[in-house]
Amino acid sequence: MSFNQKICDLIEDREDLNLTIVAEKMDVPLHYMSKFKNQGTISFCNLLKLSHVMSLSTVESKDLMYNWCLELNSTELIKQSFEYAAIIRDTELLNELINKHLSEETSIREYVGVYKILYDYMKDTLPGNDIEVELEKYGKIQDPVLRVLSEIMKCYNYYFDKNFERMFTIGNEIENSILAVSESRKLFIRNCYIHRIAELFCTVCLQLNDLEATRHYAYIIINANICNKTVADAYYRLGMSYLIEDKGLCLQYLEQSHEVSKKSGIFELEQETRHNLLLAKIYYEDRVLNFEEIDQIKKAFYQKDDDDFVIFFRAIASKDYGIMYEVLEHFFAQSNYFFAGLIARKLYNEGDSHPTLKWIMGYKKEKRGINFEENCISNLCNDIHNTNNRQGTRNKELSN
Repeated sequence: MSFNQKICDLIEDREDLNLTIVAEKMDVPLHYMSKFKNQGTISFCNLLKLSHVMSLSTVESKDLMYNWCLELNSTELIKQSFEYAAIIRDTELLNELINKHLSEETSIREYVGVYKILYDYMKDTLPGNDIEVELEKYGKIQDPVLRVLSEIMKCYNYYFDKNFERMFTIGNEIENSILAVSESRKLFIRNCYIHRIAELFCTVCLQLNDLEATRHYAYIIINANICNKTVADAYYRLGMSYLIEDKGLCLQYLEQSHEVSKKSGIFELEQETRHNLLLAKIYYEDRVLNFEEIDQIKKAFYQKDDDDFVIFFRAIASKDYGIMYEVLEHFFAQSNYFFAGLIARKLYNEGDSHPTLKWIMGYKKEKRGINFEENCISNLCNDIHNTNNRQGTRNKELSN
């Protein structure tokens, strides 16, 4: 039995559902569901909505999508199922999809190869700075949409290599490529790619002290609201962007980061967000920690010696201008202009009037060519998590 026939039979077996009711709940014309029944034609966005219509809860709809992704027989839907699994961080589903389609000789084979690299990176079995080498083994990616993802993944590599100039150049090209993915049936994957580029640049723009761009990309991620981990990370970067400008907003967003992290089920993330909030509060107290206190905090929250805040507070604890200048140079050499600015500000406030300090305090490298509105993928949350989609016009476009 075909995939679409199986689903339509399930709908007709339900006392509370029929194709007309399903079409109304999905906000699509009845002929759209009739076409799905007869031909199996459906967009991935609407497949997600269908999973919510047929489920009593988000958890149940995720289970349904998990099973459906492994039963799909449409090449286009199979390709998008890889991105669905990856963007919601369901590594178990992603691994199942990779293994299921491992022997494919069609265009899906490219997807298996690229997403296997992404899977290994997500599972920490592939270092971020080895991604490009692995991608090069496949030569030029033939699928134009998958090629966009491969370029995004190369940017992960450039980030770990701290090659920000290359990352920004490629990043601007990627943003234009994403905008070119205009087919309604590929809208889901387009929105996922926007989310990926927002995650990438939200991280690096904070480091480069481009606070406006950091906030812009953070809002894109928060509005999309597709994964507790990414939202918690976005609130952290949003909060840190206000560290100097607005204590109230900074602590508010760091609190939100911690609250969201509690929903993720990731213990390490919850500890990390508590650590971030605590150290921000200590920063505002203008309190000099001793080395023992720093080590206790580091151990309590499982932080590493290369954590930026740990390095910052160790430098302050030394009360040694020479060490503080060494740390300033360390941050600046890493293009971590945000924390370099914090050290410079501390030195300046303690009476060091060297003109370079004031320059470093305001130094930033700006991200050029921001192409996406902050609410450009706010509907991605509706697609993945619920059926209360008020974007009527958008759904009609998807139904064509």
